Amino acid sequence: MKIFDYEERIEEMIDSLQSVYDVLVDQHSKIEAKTKIEIFSDEPIIRDLVSDISLARDSVKVCSETINSLIIESETNGKEEI
Repeated sequence: MKIFDYEERIEEMIDSLQSVYDVLVDQHSKIEAKTKIEIFSDEPIIRDLVSDISLARDSVKVCSETINSLIIESETNGKEEI
């Protein structure tokens, strides 16, 4: 496989990661807003649901930050080689 083929595949992966990153940022914002809604129920199922949503929010944030770091690192490395 030629270097050009690798560069093309890496560029495709970066594009895919950028798309995923955009979705995660959007979802994080939506989940963040929902976790700030005051809940007036003390039912265990409701507390568990709020806890699950908070965990999902935190996980989405970590994942989106990781993807963003990978994209930036890849773009920076590509510019250094030119």
